[in-house]
This record gives sequence, structure tokens and C-alpha cells, in this order.
Amino acid sequence: MSGNLAYACVLCNRHKGSDIASIDPLSGEAVRLFHPRLDGWADHFRFVDGTVEALSGPGRATVRLFRLNARERISERQFIDRA
Repeated sequence: MSGNLAYACVLCNRHKGSDIASIDPLSGEAVRLFHPRLDGWADHFRFVDGTVEALSGPGRATVRLFRLNARERISERQFIDRA
């Protein structure tokens, strides 16, 4: 397996495309996206009732760009959590 691969769902891959940065909706500044190999998940995100709450600029930009809190995705997480 290539060292350049990272697991991601189809929806996240589709939303990300070739982007490596996006706009932090809080500051309005361009920031890098969350990098799963370099960044600690808990430094940038936490789960709250099925939503992904961003804790940093890269976290906010990633949540927004990937649409991690779309209604369907929250429902899926809540369903999995109850199972």
C-alpha cells in the first residue's frame, strides 16, 4: 500500500478535491485544512450529539468544506451511536 493514501469517505473526497486550504468561517482568513497524518483529531474537533464541533481554524475550515455537519451526516452518526 502506498504511504500517500489516507482513508476518507467518498463525500469527503468529493468536497475536498485538490484543496489544501480554505477559509476559516470565524476569522475570514485562509487556513490549511486538517491533515490526518500530522494533526491530532482531538486538537481540532470533538463530537457533540452527532455533530462535529470544530476547535480551531483548520477544524472550522475542514468542517465547512467537507460539510461534516450536513443533516444526513449527523443523522448517520446518531444512528451509529445508538446501535
